[in-house]
Amino acid sequence: MLAYIEKRDMTYYAHSASLRVMDAPELHDEITRKTGIEPSHCHKKGEARLPNGTWENSIWMIESPLGPEAEMSAHLQWLWQQVAPQVSVFKELKASGVALDVFCGFRTDTDTGGFSNQPKALSIVTELEIPIEVSVIVT
Repeated sequence: MLAYIEKRDMTYYAHSASLRVMDAPELHDEITRKTGIEPSHCHKKGEARLPNGTWENSIWMIESPLGPEAEMSAHLQWLWQQVAPQVSVFKELKASGVALDVFCGFRTDTDTGGFSNQPKALSIVTELEIPIEVSVIVT
């Protein structure tokens, strides 16, 4: 996920984004079949988790394949391009009580780093009316 890290004046910035469908393991195959989207990652609660232990939740997820050097807006726009043709499937999931969100990761080595988004990049969260979760890691 963070194989490439953009260098700017000895400071790095890495971005990632994914759409997560949580705690609906009985729907994993159906989501894939109805949307035609293969998940980047999929697991069920209780399945083995490497290096040891088990998963505490279930998840069906598509992750932007753009490298960490791509801006956050690009990751979010890629996700929306995948989801938009099948937006009704994801809206039905949400309406039935299934939890969905967009998870964004930002990593840097400076305490003054950050990222911005273009308004269009937020289409996935506004159209689906789902939360956006952001993890910021400063190393």
